[in-house]
Amino acid sequence: MRIKYFDGLKGFSAIIVMLTHFVLCFKMLSWLQEVPVVGLFFDGGMAVYIFIILSAFGMCCSFSKSDFSSTITKVALKRYFRLTMPLVLPTILAFMLLILNLDYSLNLGELEHNEWTKTLLPAEAHINQLTSGILVGVLKGSALINPLWMMKYIFLGSFIAMPCYYLIHNMKSERGKLLYLCCAGVLAYSISSYYTAIFVGVGLYVFKDRIFSYRQVFLCPILLLAIILLHAYNPATTKFIRAILVVLLVSSGTWAKQLLSSSLALRINKMSYQLYLVHASVLASFCSWFSLNLGGQAVWLYLVNALFFFSITFAIASVFTRFDISVSKSINTFISKLL
Repeated sequence: MRIKYFDGLKGFSAIIVMLTHFVLCFKMLSWLQEVPVVGLFFDGGMAVYIFIILSAFGMCCSFSKSDFSSTITKVALKRYFRLTMPLVLPTILAFMLLILNLDYSLNLGELEHNEWTKTLLPAEAHINQLTSGILVGVLKGSALINPLWMMKYIFLGSFIAMPCYYLIHNMKSERGKLLYLCCAGVLAYSISSYYTAIFVGVGLYVFKDRIFSYRQVFLCPILLLAIILLHAYNPATTKFIRAILVVLLVSSGTWAKQLLSSSLALRINKMSYQLYLVHASVLASFCSWFSLNLGGQAVWLYLVNALFFFSITFAIASVFTRFDISVSKSINTFISKLL
């Protein structure tokens, strides 16, 4: 069972991460993150939580109750290749930018005294960055793809979400299920709140019938107001709570479901992983070069740079996604026959 508007929300989350990193790259734009309501669209931290919650939800959707041991083995292999194969082309792209001296992020960072911009790509290229980034990037991150740090929560979350759902889906007591998820979530929080987000995703699936049946008339305005007030109160410490509220808002609001179920939203979701992987390289190369050579303090120049940023990133992600889809189909067919 796939829920289209959740797929659309994942694509929207990728856009928010791109917007966030764009304004972080240029100090003159960082104030946008602090503006009430507007700042929500530049909150990449909240978007990461949303992505993890929905990934855990999706894993529960694909779970087969018939044969757990066979299912988790098959899913483990498919999941690894599903997340690893898309790393190949973006990692090579970032590596080639360094080899060809097309990384201008270090110069831009020094000019603007922006340490964040300097971390987009490493100062030098080493072959081990290429191999390790592809083979173990989903577990350890990648020096060549800075935003990949969060992918370990998506990958390891698969092996947390499925056993968790397997243990509780036969429980008859709703309170027992809720208590189990709460205790597990609290324990996970002591390690990282990102692991807690996995249990939130499982809980969303377990109680989906109850959650999705709430009357929408009064719930949506309350959730929306809560999200805005929490962001205004403290944008930094309320990211996780706001992410949960956004997911609940989308699942409760008819307008949100329609918007995120549109063909455009679903098309963006298809390439959301590549958007996430590629955009830092575009920032480090073209966008940094543009700012150094053609940029200035004028707002319209930042808008032009942003237009190029999104256009180039979407073009590359579209091509890379087609490659991913064709390779993934072959690998999934092979694994299915093997197991």
